[in-house]
Amino acid sequence: MSDLEVAEAAPAVEAGHHQRILDRLTQELGDELVGSVLERNDLWVRVEASAWHRAIELCQRQLGLTLFVFLSGIDWQPAAGLSGEKTFTGEAGGDDDDALEGMEDDETAVVAEMVHGLTGGNTRFQALCRLYDTDRHVGITLKADLEDEHPAISTVVDLFRGADWHERETWEMFGFAFTGHPGLRHLYLPGEFEGHPLRKDFPLLAREVKPWPGIVNVEQIPDHLDPKKIEAARQAQAEADEAAGMSETASAVAASPAAPAPTGEEEAAPVETPDPARSPPAEDSQPVEAPPLEKPPPEAPSATGEAPS
Repeated sequence: MSDLEVAEAAPAVEAGHHQRILDRLTQELGDELVGSVLERNDLWVRVEASAWHRAIELCQRQLGLTLFVFLSGIDWQPAAGLSGEKTFTGEAGGDDDDALEGMEDDETAVVAEMVHGLTGGNTRFQALCRLYDTDRHVGITLKADLEDEHPAISTVVDLFRGADWHERETWEMFGFAFTGHPGLRHLYLPGEFEGHPLRKDFPLLAREVKPWPGIVNVEQIPDHLDPKKIEAARQAQAEADEAAGMSETASAVAASPAAPAPTGEEEAAPVETPDPARSPPAEDSQPVEAPPLEKPPPEAPSATGEAPS
């Protein structure tokens, strides 16, 4: 099936349905709906954390978004040490570069600005929930800002039983508390594990030993590690070896005595013809006996009866 056939077979989204969902949520939540984006035939809505449960309940029970897709979290804080850049106060070699001498990399690293996704945000952490209407084929992504120090939000397990594992995973990986959850416990990590691996400030010990691939500071690469310089040195050595070989060959030819050129005056040496009489008989040769002579047949008597003469 071609892409055109797939597109034609896909269910059409009802025109204006996303806008009707947004209008209804705005009417019901009022100021607790703090941001929304409707584009690319999809809808994102950001609500206050206090309106999280109510917003999801409205979507499920009044707006037909009965399919729970996922629930998770996000940490918008830029990952420390992953920019691979440094700040400089002036041009290379400038007088103010002296102020950076002796400073550690962490002190000169760029502090990237925290930028949120669609609908914006005011905090480091956000909770996300995706719902879908299987009849009208429309979806919505709900977002809510959480506190930086103690991120917490209401559970929606009472609305969608499938949210149980999603909330447990989010609690385990991000440290978000879900108020009213029947039993937050680890899914992947051992019970005594400390920390939340999907937070940007979680120390990755493996990267303490080996930096992230592709993230390096702009510094001079040593000659013995620079691929271009290694290849150039290899070619130069090959050319030098070839030149040395040619020089040795030329020297050897010059040092060897030259063979006299033929003048054409020398007489050709006579070619000796072997004498059969002097040649010794072959060891395997044997005397050959002549075959016996055959007697002629007797002459027949003539018609006169005379004997042949």
